[in-house]
Amino acid sequence: MKKIILISFTLFMMLFIACDRTPKTIIAQVNDEILTLEDFQKSMPQIEYDNLSKDKKRELINKWVELTLLAQKADADELIKNNSIVTFKINNAVKKVKANSYINKHLQSIIVSDEELFNYYRLHRSDYKKKSISYRAQRIFFTDQNTMMSVKQKLDNKEILYTPAAMRYSEEGIGRNGGYMSETISEDGNFQEFYEVLNKLNKYEYTTMPYKNGYLIIRYYDTVEVVKDTSFEDAKNEIEQTIRNEKRNQIYKTMIKNIKSESKITITF
Repeated sequence: MKKIILISFTLFMMLFIACDRTPKTIIAQVNDEILTLEDFQKSMPQIEYDNLSKDKKRELINKWVELTLLAQKADADELIKNNSIVTFKINNAVKKVKANSYINKHLQSIIVSDEELFNYYRLHRSDYKKKSISYRAQRIFFTDQNTMMSVKQKLDNKEILYTPAAMRYSEEGIGRNGGYMSETISEDGNFQEFYEVLNKLNKYEYTTMPYKNGYLIIRYYDTVEVVKDTSFEDAKNEIEQTIRNEKRNQIYKTMIKNIKSESKITITF
């Protein structure tokens, strides 16, 4: 009876231990080395894993397979296995991963407030400039689309040049002077719809577009480079990155200083 109880207890413990083991899903295997789905998921932040497409996941798994194949070959190669340079690099790589993990842990505390961002922008505003191109344009205005297409065909066939065409056919006042616009066309100016069209053209190349109650044949004949202050909203992301980098450097310097003070360091070289 005692023997039966003992056997039953042993079987129960074996079943308990077996049930306690968390089953893992093998998704790749290279000889004796395996990659499980669970380890693969833990190799990156969960949100990053969730955003990966199936093809990208498969690509990463294939890279693991290729890397493992090459590493196994290196392990079997006596010249590589006993190479002091390789050994040093391996040890250094392990230290680098550990060090980066430790640093990143402390960098998680970095917070950049809106007040910090604006104060930085206010102090360094002159550093945030952007260059943009403005266009000097000519236009020929028509109220009738068929007339416009007829004049465009004359231009295409080189039966008439652009400026004489504007003076002859344009149905607005500036046409008498060749259709030259007095205001330059900028990205944030009064003629933004013109800017979007001209920005796709080469110099002197013309195109058609609807405009108000009619149509235009429009082109640009010159460009002007303009330097403007970048707005706070446009510079915000760049400023945040700059402040974060400054804080990272400060945290790193403080961290190294503190660790050095706690450690015994000897350099004899």
